[in-house]
Amino acid sequence: MSTQSQLKKYIVKITIAAVVSSAGLMVTTGTASAATVETKSVQASSFVGLRIGTRSSAVREMQLALIQKGITVPGGADGIFGPATETALKTFQKKNGLRTSGTLTRRTARKLGLLGPSQSQATPAAPARINESKVVAIGQTGEQVKLVQSALIIAGIHVSGGADGVFGPATQSAVKTFQAKKGLAQTGKVDSATAKALNNYFDLASTVDMKVFPVQGNCGFDDTWHAPRSGGRVHEGVDIIANSGNYLYAVNDGTISKITVDHWLSGNALRLTLDNGTYFYYGHLREFAPGIAVGTRVSAGQIIGTVGDTGETTVNHLHFEIHPGGGDPVNPYPFVKAIDNCKSSVVPLQPGLK
Repeated sequence: MSTQSQLKKYIVKITIAAVVSSAGLMVTTGTASAATVETKSVQASSFVGLRIGTRSSAVREMQLALIQKGITVPGGADGIFGPATETALKTFQKKNGLRTSGTLTRRTARKLGLLGPSQSQATPAAPARINESKVVAIGQTGEQVKLVQSALIIAGIHVSGGADGVFGPATQSAVKTFQAKKGLAQTGKVDSATAKALNNYFDLASTVDMKVFPVQGNCGFDDTWHAPRSGGRVHEGVDIIANSGNYLYAVNDGTISKITVDHWLSGNALRLTLDNGTYFYYGHLREFAPGIAVGTRVSAGQIIGTVGDTGETTVNHLHFEIHPGGGDPVNPYPFVKAIDNCKSSVVPLQPGLK
């Protein structure tokens, strides 16, 4: 979920409003989730002076801290201090009344919680939710409407105009579609039962933590959630089109929990499972990276395979799914859009490198 006018206000910092309106949302997918940013592995002295051109684990920790503070970092926490990270740092500095140098000064590092014990003691604010005691209906505007629209988007319901905070005919139609899907009365109004069902998607999305975009650029993708497929199936992922052999990255730290080879539909595929049970599905791989097997622990940004066209496809691409808590898939488009890094072919810092 980025996914975001900054859904940081909504849930584990998935800025969906911006994702849909192109204003630049931030998901957890580039988010440090509801957990605090760990900086124990990096010496405090390693942070001060970080600037564009640096590649290190300290840069990755700085990017995570920025994300935790609600700043969008295109490409996620990849350990590379490029122009996008510099812009993100300047944004944070400006918001906090600091000198906008684009360099990590001691004052900026302290404000980010990278120096001293304050970061590890931080407690994330409770995410906002749709008020289940009030009806949200056509004609209304504001934050509650944005929350409704954002939850609908996470649930895979198309909302024409995105999360703009205006409850018009398009949002009413989307609510009716959601209500039909859930077996609720199709009133087009967000009553208590509908609000509760929508809030469940915020709960699910809070388990989705993507720190790195999954595909090496150049690439491209669109929202094809539930598009018809052969045999009466519907599309339950997002297809990220890229050249054969482009690297595929682990979106977060986790474990390879399943591998499929030469399946008639998915071809070569794998599951990356987080410690909270949420898993990400990668399909149509050309090949798996050396050492990747069931049970392998991987780090965010680690190369796990390459783009291919194995299985039932003739186009080189990654079929990518998100299964919060290990359950049914949700629309991954807002999440990957929030950390879209298709224009970058730079490989993230790999494990074991400084």
